[in-house]
Amino acid sequence: MHVSPISCLRPNPARVQDFVTPPYDVFTRKTARQWAQKHPHSFITIDRPEVNFPEDYNVYASDVYAKASELLGQRLLDATLLADPTPCFYAWRLSGQRHSQIGIVGAASVDEYQNGHIKQHEAIRPEKLYDRIEHIEATSAQTSPVLMMHPAEPSLSLIIKASTAAHPLYDFTDTTGTHHSVWRIARPDAIAALSALYERIPTAYIADGHHRAAAAAQVAQAARTYKPETILPHQFLATLFSAEDLTILPYHRLIHDTNGMSPTELIEKIMEAGIHVKRCASYASDSATQPQQAQDMQAYLYVDNSWYHLDLSHLDDAQTNNAIAADILQRHILAPLLGIEDPSTDPRISFIGGTASATELQEAAQATAGVMFSPAAVRAQQIMDVANAGKLMPPKSTWFEPKLLSGLFIRQI
Repeated sequence: MHVSPISCLRPNPARVQDFVTPPYDVFTRKTARQWAQKHPHSFITIDRPEVNFPEDYNVYASDVYAKASELLGQRLLDATLLADPTPCFYAWRLSGQRHSQIGIVGAASVDEYQNGHIKQHEAIRPEKLYDRIEHIEATSAQTSPVLMMHPAEPSLSLIIKASTAAHPLYDFTDTTGTHHSVWRIARPDAIAALSALYERIPTAYIADGHHRAAAAAQVAQAARTYKPETILPHQFLATLFSAEDLTILPYHRLIHDTNGMSPTELIEKIMEAGIHVKRCASYASDSATQPQQAQDMQAYLYVDNSWYHLDLSHLDDAQTNNAIAADILQRHILAPLLGIEDPSTDPRISFIGGTASATELQEAAQATAGVMFSPAAVRAQQIMDVANAGKLMPPKSTWFEPKLLSGLFIRQI
């Protein structure tokens, strides 16, 4: 891996808490607008610039992206954003109630993304890719980091830990209760040591931010093709963590109806498909004592005011090293029984993030008279296995917690 220090725009420490926002893609159009109304000078107005226009305005219109560029300039003029021109790394620690992780913010190589040394596990949706390409080109900036993971490198962890001995550049708690601490790593010897240690790591994996990485690659390729005289750093903004430090939660699937079946008929058809079904009192993992592969092949179902535990491990295609519960659910239940052939486009399916409580999941299913599925959380090793096999996971298979913030680092290109 080649990871480089970055020069960037970053928030004034006195204003950081009010400026930064959750990642652009955790918002719906409605919730993004609501956030902007509560935080009118926050980064959401730049990252989701459609919030500055009427509700029915075309989100892909050129003046929408031009507005993002205009507001980025305004935040520089009013000193909400500061320019940090010296290339450096940043150590970023995120601490939740039960988990803490620390990684490095820098620039990853577009070439390594394109030649497969940086691997991906998720398909790219054209409209989301178009949106991020237009956003990069309008703002001349990469405004949100790609979340990346890599196999553990003990010496790297030691250097990162040593960098946190100084007073942090940022130290604040966001709206979700996650505490963020950031240290600037600018000493030439520390930068050289970090760069050298990343070169020991043969492969990295995109955990979250596939569209951001793909957009950065396409913008770089366009520059090479159409503006060969332009010297453009062919890199993208990334935050890199050791895979063992990441927490991944389930990503729940809500089907808005039962495809014409009664709940009893649905359960019977699931059992006929070779899946073991057991009614249970609540949504809670009861498989912690089972072997790891058996734990990976579990899911929960909520329908008609009842929870059911689904054991997927007896299915033939659940026995492979790169099998994940969300994919098994898709192939054996969602597509053949409920008619969800393409979960990335079908309006009958919604996705609910891993922090939702059992009560919230039940209420969502009850509101639609539908079916809630909660597949076992994907492990980091499974993501790497899938990517190494050259395969893709279904959309919305991984929910990483805590979330990286947007607007904390903006890499101008």
